[in-house]
Amino acid sequence: MKTEEHYLQLNQHTKKTLIFHLGHSAGFYSEINNMVFAIIYCVQHNICFKLYSSDANFREKDGWDDYFNPFCKEIRFRPLHYINGRNVSPTLGIKTKVYTPIFRFMCKNIFLTQDLWDEIRCIDKTFMPIQISGINVDYFHEATKRIIHIIYRFNDQTRREIDFLKKTISIEGEYLGFHIRGGDKITECEIVNVENYMGLANSLSNIRQIFVSTDDYRFYERLCEKYPDYKFFTISEPSSKGYLQSDFVNSTPAERRKSMINMFASMEFLLESQHTICTYSSNIGMFLGMMMGDRAHGVDFPEWIIW
Repeated sequence: MKTEEHYLQLNQHTKKTLIFHLGHSAGFYSEINNMVFAIIYCVQHNICFKLYSSDANFREKDGWDDYFNPFCKEIRFRPLHYINGRNVSPTLGIKTKVYTPIFRFMCKNIFLTQDLWDEIRCIDKTFMPIQISGINVDYFHEATKRIIHIIYRFNDQTRREIDFLKKTISIEGEYLGFHIRGGDKITECEIVNVENYMGLANSLSNIRQIFVSTDDYRFYERLCEKYPDYKFFTISEPSSKGYLQSDFVNSTPAERRKSMINMFASMEFLLESQHTICTYSSNIGMFLGMMMGDRAHGVDFPEWIIW
């Protein structure tokens, strides 16, 4: 039985509502990070937060509920696929042109994602203190972590699949975590060499076990070859040669689910490590920074940032 702490309770009786489109176009952790910032924005501005994820690019069938327990009211209204975006496109499709004015006329107190997107991305970090589900929160970083703890709750089926996959890796005792992103990330920033990760690892701890989360198995092979005194673990597959969002979106629902479960299991290993080293220029790094605090360490920036 779910208790009240499993639900995000904020601004339920306000007249203004944001319907946030999750899974619109980016990778999963980019989507969830921005949703966290949207929730904080709603707290700041007395706006009720509601979710739309029926067409999410990570969905197997239903969107958020495929993997997680519900945390707020979800709106399942198909026309939102056409009108609830991120930025207003200069070339609108015919359905967008038809549905948008009708929706605006009928729903005058409802914000769509693109209405507040720029403000959400430029969120004011000096607004504290606030209340989130009845709990006083004094700092921006504390707010992000608390919100994630409330919303990031796997449903029973997802939990079973994650636990089954985690049992295939036999790490005993303390270990460090690496998140090394390849693939289409190279279009956004320079990929960091594994030597940078190992240098930071040596400065943090003498632990010789390291879990490697990566979308490119070659990083794992390089670490094993160059540092034989360490024991490395991964659930990445030898066929992984770098994540491409376009390939993921075009995969079958079953393939998407397999990829998501793999990613969630890898994330749990990172979160449970003594220290995790990542790039804060990636959204997984941002998520790790929010969740782990001073146990997360960036090889590119000293602390996580909204970028």
